[in-house]
Amino acid sequence: MIDRTNDEQVLAATVYGEARGEPLAGKHAVACVVMNRVAATKARLRRQFGTGTAASACLAPWQFSSWNDNDPNRAEMEALDFANPYPVLADCIDTARAALAGRLVDITGGATFYKVTSLPWPHDWGAVVEPVAVVGHHSFYRLP
Repeated sequence: MIDRTNDEQVLAATVYGEARGEPLAGKHAVACVVMNRVAATKARLRRQFGTGTAASACLAPWQFSSWNDNDPNRAEMEALDFANPYPVLADCIDTARAALAGRLVDITGGATFYKVTSLPWPHDWGAVVEPVAVVGHHSFYRLP
């Protein structure tokens, strides 16, 4: 069970829910987006990204689809056993720890948004974001 106040657990669960099928670089890229959102919140550039912690950035409404009530990933994420992680979860935990410690190089070019490359643009993103990276099956974007 996830402690929703624990940045490491929530970030690891988010990386798991959003990128568990991606190579390690894909997991890192998702963690970079979370940390870029934390930085944007602390700089008071964006309010939709939580209150300035990794957990709040991950859990902010409608920001990461794997946390949405109707997403099938959510139940799996809520049931993660952090005391006995298997290899994919261990990679997600290691990624979260590195991100929170400031040890991940931002391979997304400052992205605060991403989507699965093969899916259409959500809402009107194309008019307001610029593409900055593609990692695995995700395309990454930032505000200009």
